[in-house]
Formats: sequence, structure tokens, C-alpha cells
Amino acid sequence: MYPLQLDPSGRYGFFEIKPPFDPMSYLKNPFVIMIGVSLLMSQLMKNVDMEEMKKAQAEQGDAMKDMPQCMQQ
Repeated sequence: MYPLQLDPSGRYGFFEIKPPFDPMSYLKNPFVIMIGVSLLMSQLMKNVDMEEMKKAQAEQGDAMKDMPQCMQQ
């Protein structure tokens, strides 16, 4: 018989405990937010009337002509 008797003080965890699945973590991801906004905008752009789109592009072109040359790059 050995003179020293040792008892375990506790259970040692050798493995990492995996966190539970959380779908909100995906919604908080900036990359997922960017993709979501892009998809939303593409769906909204399908509903825009072509005449209104051409009118808005013409107004934007007129606004660019008024800008100084150094800002148009």
C-alpha cells in the first residue's frame, strides 16, 4: 500500500463546449446585412417605371455638369 492517497478534486474538461445555434448571430453579421440590403434594393428597382428612371438619370447628369471639374473624377 502506498503511503500517499490522492482523491480527484474535480472533473477536468478536455473538450470545448459548443455554443448552441443562434440565428440572430447571422442577422447581426455585417456581410449578411449588406447582402440583404442589396437584394431588397434589386427587388425594389424592378418596380420602378422606366420613364421615371430616365428622368432621374437626366437630373443626375445635369447636377454633375454643375459640379467643379476636380469633383467629377
